[in-house]
Amino acid sequence: MSKFQELKRLLKTIYKYKYFYISRIETSFKDDIININISTDDGDFVIGKNGQTLDSLEYLVQIIVNKELNSKLKVDLECENYKRKQKDKLKILTDKAIDYVNRTGKIYRFEPMNAKKRKIIHFNFIKLFLTLPDT
Repeated sequence: MSKFQELKRLLKTIYKYKYFYISRIETSFKDDIININISTDDGDFVIGKNGQTLDSLEYLVQIIVNKELNSKLKVDLECENYKRKQKDKLKILTDKAIDYVNRTGKIYRFEPMNAKKRKIIHFNFIKLFLTLPDT
């Protein structure tokens, strides 16, 4: 049995005890990152409030995978394109903040957010400033 098949079996076992059905699990491996995409009818339950359940499960799966493979791989667990949608929302929020600062000259204060979301905001700022022409 391949490591990906074992990983799929593990996820299905975990979710079986959460009282919902996973219709499909897709896995891929690129640049030391294991990407896992879960499809289910109970996406809200898998994702949890503000993605907390999904983040917790991702952490647990990463610990198990790294222990089993005796390595330091990152696991990216996705359900119903939640993380992609969150990144899109944070990109829009970053653009609004930049527009506000440019229009008013005042400091823009973001709402409190977890480290992953702050990292995405910082990445959006860096990406924007690296693409600006020199003046």
